[in-house]
Amino acid sequence: MADQKLLGKLRKEIDLVDDAILDLLRKRMEIAEKIGQAKGGDPVLDPVREKEILRRIEGKCPIIEPEYLRKIYGGIIALCRSVQSGK
Repeated sequence: MADQKLLGKLRKEIDLVDDAILDLLRKRMEIAEKIGQAKGGDPVLDPVREKEILRRIEGKCPIIEPEYLRKIYGGIIALCRSVQSGK
């Protein structure tokens, strides 16, 4: 039988982590918007930089399969690219 009290406590911890992730995503988007402005009309897509980001993060959390990190960060990068272009 599941320990409902423990489950509730752990779920509240997950909610706090989710809130922190969202705060960091919001901050990343704000920075991405400033980067878009700093580019001053240069192309938003920078494949070299994006590959650099993916390479860097893959070694930072070995408990997450690189395939999943690429999917997660691919979405984050796409979102920030959209913000940079003003969409």
